Amino acid sequence: MSPTAIEVVTPTAEPKRREAGKNGTPLEIMSHGPLALTGIPNFTSQEGKRRWQLEHMAGAFRIFGRHGYAEGMAGHISVRDPILPNAFWINPLGVHFSLLRASDMMLLDMDTGEVLIGGATGRPANATGYLIHRAVHMARPDVHAVCHAHPPHGRAWSSFARPLEMLNQDVCNLFGAQAVYAEYGGLAVGGDEGMKIAKALGQNKACILMNHGLLTVGTTVDEAAYLFRLMENSCQVQLLAEAAAANGLQKKIISDEEALNNFNLTSEAAVISSTEMLGGQKSDVEDDVLDRRMKIDDFAPFWFHFAIVQQQRFGRQPANLEGIVIMAFRVLDGKKLAFGSAQDKVDFCEALVDGFSQQGLVKLVNHGISDSDIEKAFEWSKRFFELPDHVKESIRHPPQANPNRGWTCPGQEKSWAITDFEKGAQKTAARRFDLKESFDMGAANDALYANMWPPEDELPGLRGFLERFYGACQEVHMRILEALEQGLRARGIDVDLVGRCRENVSELRLNYYPPVKVEELRRGNLSRISEHTDFGTVTLLLQDRVGGLEVEDQSNLGQYVSVEADSKTEMLVNIGDSLQRITNDVLTSVSHRVTVPQAEREREAGELAARYSLVYFAKFSRDVSLRPLAAFVDAERPPKYPDMTAYEWNQVKLQRIYG
Repeated sequence: MSPTAIEVVTPTAEPKRREAGKNGTPLEIMSHGPLALTGIPNFTSQEGKRRWQLEHMAGAFRIFGRHGYAEGMAGHISVRDPILPNAFWINPLGVHFSLLRASDMMLLDMDTGEVLIGGATGRPANATGYLIHRAVHMARPDVHAVCHAHPPHGRAWSSFARPLEMLNQDVCNLFGAQAVYAEYGGLAVGGDEGMKIAKALGQNKACILMNHGLLTVGTTVDEAAYLFRLMENSCQVQLLAEAAAANGLQKKIISDEEALNNFNLTSEAAVISSTEMLGGQKSDVEDDVLDRRMKIDDFAPFWFHFAIVQQQRFGRQPANLEGIVIMAFRVLDGKKLAFGSAQDKVDFCEALVDGFSQQGLVKLVNHGISDSDIEKAFEWSKRFFELPDHVKESIRHPPQANPNRGWTCPGQEKSWAITDFEKGAQKTAARRFDLKESFDMGAANDALYANMWPPEDELPGLRGFLERFYGACQEVHMRILEALEQGLRARGIDVDLVGRCRENVSELRLNYYPPVKVEELRRGNLSRISEHTDFGTVTLLLQDRVGGLEVEDQSNLGQYVSVEADSKTEMLVNIGDSLQRITNDVLTSVSHRVTVPQAEREREAGELAARYSLVYFAKFSRDVSLRPLAAFVDAERPPKYPDMTAYEWNQVKLQRIYG
């Protein structure tokens, strides 16, 4: 009996089991008692992140080698580089998986295939590997790691050109996330084969390559490697089931409904991290530490944690790695909202609501503002703050509480005066001098508050560029509000947010934090900026990689955790007071500050580098009421805020800052 002729029985779903677990998070449902999983640190340097990735990449190869996934010179793992995002690391040709070390990996330019950093083996890169992995990385900017090999059971099952069936709860991790490339084009020595594989993969996590092997992707090498091992094991189980069914036994397939339930509970949860498996060793895999630690695999499975995705689903995991406090946020891909399928857009909107309601912020990539424009904005910012003081003084922000315009000198703003103001504090925070400069602008056509610009001959082109950049930020603001509306609508809450922005009164700010001595910040009378929340709807933040930004952990109020930038183009989007008020605290504005970066915490003395950031304070129109909307008010949740316009609230807080 051929596999396609096997009778399949699909059992009915059992709603009681799902009902019992509907009120908890997946981790709460699966665990008995408290659980704290080790997560991925917010790296304080891109070099540290690169090293971490390469060590885990080498670890994945060792496991693949131990389980027999190596076949001659076939198979590769690639990892997108954090420093050069248009390049990826890959293993050299002809080195057995079980022998690979972090220093053996090769960094290839994605466009040309040029070796940017060579491995220590003296071997060339694998040309077919480059073409396959290049195509996947280019088609999937959300993917950071790709695993492809020819394991025995995967090769056997691939000959049927069929997806895996949901035979057990483990394979449900791949429910709706696997694809089949149902043709064989031989060795991928031309670009077409790689592009065909990438097209077949689509937005899935895994792909069966007919007569070839398996391919998986992930947000980290840990995730991709875990999925690959799961897929190979599932192919073995599928083949065993097919053999039994061919002799007359009846297969029972998990229903789509139950498979989806299992997928939602387990597909992105970590059991234990590879860092823990390695005993927390800081040593590179250049010595024999990895070889000794890998012997653990003889006695227990090698569990890969699901990195960023795991943390996106379940929020902060209270873990430390080498003194780094971990806080993970949802990373949303704007391409899925703009160009994705209908389901992609639904998923984006729902994830946006989840991120805002649980953590008060999300990270956004592919948001629509080009990398080159962001780089230019940082360059213009640096040039502005390098202007002579007398030029900046000519456009100094007035001493009264006007909406922000022009240059604000160090110490002019008193951010400490609004620390915890939303919680009822009355200027009781420590008085700290804000060591920062700012330049603010509003809409070019604002009839009430005109912009203040330096003379054109001092900085020709600044005004034109920033007005265009301001417009691009407003477009992102509108897309976020539209997505937020759709995400809330999916939860039965119908509100109009975009309509409350008829008049654009948002503000674009350039921030400069001069170099400062660590010991001066530690004394407590000086800060880069004190704890505060923002006034408007959402804030769009682009920051350099110096570090120092911290946000309040919404699950542990009073505790602040680091938020590092993976790149200057990654946008942090946080909720402001106005959305908190009209949603009656369903969405919460998150308090944040800028202080000593995590990487510098152990230093007792020394100078911190200058820091730059670009901030778009998005706002409702001035006359919009911030009284909680009816959709967020009921008998159990009465309105928490009085009727007050967005402009009035803006002025209340500005008066404290400048008063």
